[in-house]
Amino acid sequence: MTTQTAPLSTAQSHDAAVTGERSAYLLLAIVLALVIAAVATWGVVGLAMSALATVPVIYVVLLLLTVGK
Repeated sequence: MTTQTAPLSTAQSHDAAVTGERSAYLLLAIVLALVIAAVATWGVVGLAMSALATVPVIYVVLLLLTVGK
């Protein structure tokens, strides 16, 4: 037995698609929630460790911006 589904309209397919922008905002929200949880748990040390962990990321972003990618 085969079942056929109706094709998605443009509004439905747009809502169902996971865009890069939506993924970026979701990742940002998750990272922000983790930093807030770290600060709530360990205080300023959690904030300092999360800032220290982002140093290589910012360094790579600056290099990519300098190269022009």
